[in-house]
Amino acid sequence: MAFMGQRWERRVEIPLPSTTRADSELWLTVVGKDGSVHQTMMRMDRASPATVAWFDEQRSKHARH
Repeated sequence: MAFMGQRWERRVEIPLPSTTRADSELWLTVVGKDGSVHQTMMRMDRASPATVAWFDEQRSKHARH
């Protein structure tokens, strides 16, 4: 995926599977203009607690029906 936006306000849309949970990992890999590769990981409960809560709510709704 490529980032969009101005140099200091980059954004990207990342599709997440319906199985996303608090301990799911979000990996980011960036390739610099010089070809250097930088990579990091963050658990979803740190990256976006609201997203985790939304997925939990959706699963809860489906379980009740």
